[in-house]
Amino acid sequence: MTFKKQPDSNASELHEDANDWFRNFLEQLELFMVETGRRLGSNSKSTDYQLAAMSAVKLTLLDAGMDDEGLRNLFGRVAIAGDDARQSLQWNPELNKRRFELIDGDIQGILTAAEQIDDPLTTILSSSITVLADGRISSDRFETQRLIRQLDLNSPKLVKWRIMWMRIADLASERDSFRYRQLTGFPDELPNLRRLRPPNNSKPEGIEISWYAKQQRGQLPDAY
Repeated sequence: MTFKKQPDSNASELHEDANDWFRNFLEQLELFMVETGRRLGSNSKSTDYQLAAMSAVKLTLLDAGMDDEGLRNLFGRVAIAGDDARQSLQWNPELNKRRFELIDGDIQGILTAAEQIDDPLTTILSSSITVLADGRISSDRFETQRLIRQLDLNSPKLVKWRIMWMRIADLASERDSFRYRQLTGFPDELPNLRRLRPPNNSKPEGIEISWYAKQQRGQLPDAY
């Protein structure tokens, strides 16, 4: 297990005592993460990674002088304050500047592994995610969970937007079947993949199972 040293560009924004404490904490956390990470294998799941990470945090805090009761109280306070902390994070010029830096880095091909994200088209699939009743997106796959965090897909704003459209679809299902089909069904005009001439096609069988081909055969489902 390897760790990349984080940049020091914002260290001056921290009080000297806080900066020293965090640096020491991260150094110890890295050691404990190596220890807990040794228990993970090729068959480990995202829940195993999460447990190993939290175990490393627990060991680091205990090593820093906390006792078990203090640790439980601390985790409880963090859990309660979590939603408030997310609400307090607002878009600002510094975040906007960082956004453009990442865009430039992506164009130039100089992003680090930690700055890169997986392709959403292959990572966020209907088979790998679940939309919960409270509007959040959940997944059992580590790669999908990481992308959800990186794109902040469970931000309060997106969760609120998702709940709104879920409720609209529910109301249409109950009271307006035509509108419900408009919301959840396929458009009348679907792309005909047979007309495309790509330089190469490693999966030509995909043309016959495309939504357009199913529409032509009368096999298109009512809802997407």
